[in-house]
Amino acid sequence: MDGQLVPVNETEFANDSVFGFNTANLPKWIEEKTNGSVASESALIISLEDIHNGGIDKVYEILLSANNNTPIIVNAKSYYDLDIVSLAVLKAIDSGKQFLFRTAASIVKSIAGIQDRPYLSANEIVSNDENQNNGGFIIVGSHTNKTTEQIKELMNKYPIEQIEMNVVKVLNKETRNEELTRVCQLVDHNISSNRDTLVYTSRDLISAKDKEENLKISQTVSSSLVKVIRSLKVKPKFIIAKGGITSSDVATDGLDIKYAKILGQAIAGVPVWLTGSEAKFKDTPYIVFPGNVGDKDSIAQIFENIKKDQKGEI
Repeated sequence: MDGQLVPVNETEFANDSVFGFNTANLPKWIEEKTNGSVASESALIISLEDIHNGGIDKVYEILLSANNNTPIIVNAKSYYDLDIVSLAVLKAIDSGKQFLFRTAASIVKSIAGIQDRPYLSANEIVSNDENQNNGGFIIVGSHTNKTTEQIKELMNKYPIEQIEMNVVKVLNKETRNEELTRVCQLVDHNISSNRDTLVYTSRDLISAKDKEENLKISQTVSSSLVKVIRSLKVKPKFIIAKGGITSSDVATDGLDIKYAKILGQAIAGVPVWLTGSEAKFKDTPYIVFPGNVGDKDSIAQIFENIKKDQKGEI
């Protein structure tokens, strides 16, 4: 945060009304998230010392000792560390072990042996088929301060069509359909007119007293954004989805993506998919932008990179 390391439980993301947490200690986080059904002491820890001093054999030994869905926590500071873990994991899989991964993208690069490559160019991100005269689409559900700063920076820098979805109206059954119809019609008109379009939820945070009600609010808002995607009649040049729930729901429920090719990264931590043939819009670049990723100008930076022509002009 501003160049300073901050314990994750002291960031705004720890205060999320649905997914918040109180600790940066992963074994204790697991215990918290499972309401105590998985004790923190049961987690297996692969430490930096295990990786650096014990190497593949030590990590492999720890992995083999796991059973009954034991949580395994990996401490790693670099791809060198991850590569040792990955080789041990592959060796354990060959021995008959099975693992379910909950990780960031770095482990995928390591375990698949993917080499370093530059961030994607505009030509690699934008669809260059018969829909090249359509606009691009950015859809934002994340309500974090980081996301708000990012879309403000985008709107201040570039002439992009801006559509705010009124969350109060979306949460009200009597006004929901009218608000969604308004947004859907504007989006389709803009994109078919070669206008890059940003749809974002109103920035005032609406929350309830308990997590269950807050989850319902989150699901209603997310499903409304999905309906905007599903209503699209024209294929955008590219789609950027900002927010963890938003990008997941837009992918699976809005675009019906079941298979995708990972093209690379637009910027650090922001992967670009190419949708499969089964998707609502096949062969479309889909940029997955988590809510807690990036700097103030990150969305604007990606948009600028996409819009640059061969002369380097917007």
